[in-house]
Amino acid sequence: MKKALLLLALPLLFVAACDSNNTNSGTTPKTDPTPSTDPEPSTPVATTTYMTTINEGEIYFDFNLTTAIEGLKIKSETKDYVAGKQAFEKNAKFTFEGTPTVKYNLYEAIESGGVYQSAKKEGISTEGLKDMVERHLNAYSKLSGNYRIYFCITDTAQGWSKTIPGVNDIITKF
Repeated sequence: MKKALLLLALPLLFVAACDSNNTNSGTTPKTDPTPSTDPEPSTPVATTTYMTTINEGEIYFDFNLTTAIEGLKIKSETKDYVAGKQAFEKNAKFTFEGTPTVKYNLYEAIESGGVYQSAKKEGISTEGLKDMVERHLNAYSKLSGNYRIYFCITDTAQGWSKTIPGVNDIITKF
């Protein structure tokens, strides 16, 4: 009888002996129940700036017109905007002046902190151009961030700048 009990207890003693040595005999090793308090090192996220020659908070107006718009002016309450790069007013009301005579295209690129978007409006009627320009500029002026903005009025299909860094990249992505 003692032999029978010893034979039954032998496998239990063998398992207990293997587990206490933490050997890899098919059993799961014991783990420390205390989690590590060392934070994982964070990897900085790289952002790409496409429009490198337009600074945040600036707009570049591009009037690429084969037929000039008589009296063309884009204004806010405090300044007149001209072709080229300039500071863009926040929370301003923009107006468009001029007498368009043909259909126009509006190409826009906007970028901040690695996020970008573009808009293409082609074949805009002479009546619709004023409304669309004012609506888009007034919406941009209400944005909370400081964006890089490229804004092109043209009477040429795909008449946006191909030489200002990043503009073509952003517009052609959409």
